[in-house]
Amino acid sequence: MKKILTIITVVFALAIFVSSIKAAPPTDLVGWWKLDGNAEDSSTYFLTSTNHGVTYISSPIGQAGDFSGAGRYIEVNDSADLYLDNVTLEAWVKGGLQGSYKYIAGKTYSGGHGSYNLYTGSTGGIYFYIGYSGGYILSPNGGTGIWNNVWHHIAGTFDGLTVKLFIDGIQVNGGTSTTQNIANNTNNFYIGSYGTGNDFNGFIDDVRLWRKALAPNELMDNDFDGVHDNIDKCPDTIADNFSSFGNSNGRYMWSGSAWMSTDKGAKKFQPNMANTYGCSCTQILEKMVIATEQDFGGHYKYGCSKSILDDWNSGKYHIGPTLVETVTVPANSSTGVSSVAALEAGKDYFLKAYGTACAEENTPGTCTIFFDAEYANRPSVDETNWVDGVTGYESWTTNLLDLKVDGNFVNWGAYNTEHTYQIPYSGTGNVLFVTYDVPSAYYNNTGSLSVDIIEDKWVNLW
Repeated sequence: MKKILTIITVVFALAIFVSSIKAAPPTDLVGWWKLDGNAEDSSTYFLTSTNHGVTYISSPIGQAGDFSGAGRYIEVNDSADLYLDNVTLEAWVKGGLQGSYKYIAGKTYSGGHGSYNLYTGSTGGIYFYIGYSGGYILSPNGGTGIWNNVWHHIAGTFDGLTVKLFIDGIQVNGGTSTTQNIANNTNNFYIGSYGTGNDFNGFIDDVRLWRKALAPNELMDNDFDGVHDNIDKCPDTIADNFSSFGNSNGRYMWSGSAWMSTDKGAKKFQPNMANTYGCSCTQILEKMVIATEQDFGGHYKYGCSKSILDDWNSGKYHIGPTLVETVTVPANSSTGVSSVAALEAGKDYFLKAYGTACAEENTPGTCTIFFDAEYANRPSVDETNWVDGVTGYESWTTNLLDLKVDGNFVNWGAYNTEHTYQIPYSGTGNVLFVTYDVPSAYYNNTGSLSVDIIEDKWVNLW
């Protein structure tokens, strides 16, 4: 009980601690409207935004704006930060069938042409629009089936040459190219309306405006770590802040933009967010504490070791050897003995055999041959030499007196002076052990050998 309370306390303390050290948004993110109960810009540019009648509902990533009504929109004051050469505009949307030319987000028209915006076309699909002096260019029309009252991600990108549209992270057809520059007018930026009409009818969430064309794998990335969708096990990545990190030895931390280590030897190993499933060290440790009921104390202070990250990356964490059962194998039985435990498929086991027993030969009560799981010794021949086979009995093969597993001879390995041997085991069900001997001689043996059945235990973290 004390251990469980300690674990709960650690996790609770971490939850408070990490809430204050989330990574700052990237500098290429010009505007970020989370719509979590307000119209504020959460980027580092702090653009001035005004809410016109928008209310808020719960969404998969917090809250979303309810734009299902005429005259509901968010207006962002014009700023030089909104004058872009390359651009990505992305948002989450949900709603029923839309009419034509419903405005989702972007900079509005001036002098007959807008700068950049997402809107619905005449057939109900999505367009990404780039306006230039004297004209405009549209992405291919796409997403006509997204108006099914389910959340969908939409994004438009322009890299100075090609206009592309993405629906739920998938590019719609080919891009459309132009050699024209964006017409950066002085009109305001709007979400959910054109300011004077063309109102969107539904819900909008997490609108982001970038001054670059994002690559496909950068879209739908809630926490800017390069990992998204169901691959991201920590969709709200936090930066690690280990106060003693400077004293680490082969440990790693997530700085908010990269995995780092102050140990020179650790530079040979370069973790990244993709192979840590979008989780920082602190988040990895939190999940491991819950899954394994271990405290990982040093890692909370100095960062994650390579072994921790390797186990995490593989989707499982190594708990270590766990005793399943100890089987006592009598030396004088021709049928042997089976384990009580039935071993399961898909688990890693090994067998640890140890101890010695005696073969009495012709004089009851006198141990003339000593043997362990693999080797034997006749003191009358050589008190110190244990061999794989018994001197004077080679006609019965070198396996005489060996410990068999499931009816088979196994190689228990090189001679060990402690008479302890360990081998992997991949069988399932009950394990049968028996000491092989000449049938007439079984009843002259005394003592027993012992076998520990051990699970090399892992916890599946996914």
